Amino acid sequence: MKRLPQTYFNSLLPLRTDSEQAYSLDPSSRSQTTIQLRRLDTVLPQLIEGIQSPSVFMKIDTQGHDLSVVRGAAGVLNHIVGLQSELPAVQIYDGMASMTTVLDYYFTCRFVPIGFHPVNTMRDTQISPEFDVLFSRFEGSLVRT
Repeated sequence: MKRLPQTYFNSLLPLRTDSEQAYSLDPSSRSQTTIQLRRLDTVLPQLIEGIQSPSVFMKIDTQGHDLSVVRGAAGVLNHIVGLQSELPAVQIYDGMASMTTVLDYYFTCRFVPIGFHPVNTMRDTQISPEFDVLFSRFEGSLVRT
């Protein structure tokens, strides 16, 4: 994982140079930490074992990897009734999925957005580079218009 001390920009993905400049970050302070990754569909069954009808709300804040988290939960999505995910309006990291790509994938997994909240609005430009979005699992018929 790539880290910048005392910031919120810790991610598996490299922070874009223009993002470093926009947030006045010192690129010389970068470091890396080794972490272990596990798929949620291998971990969640143990966590909900013994619960008769588990209903899980999943909050995801993985700095550009939210789509990967949902993909890694493919085998247990039937237990997830809602989720909160940070969706990018601006590409902060190299290789991160766009908001449209994430929304499209969540839709195919039967999650529909029910609320958007801007995150980290920059004072000088009033631009919000990302949004916390609440999603609800939808079991009925979905039609895109």
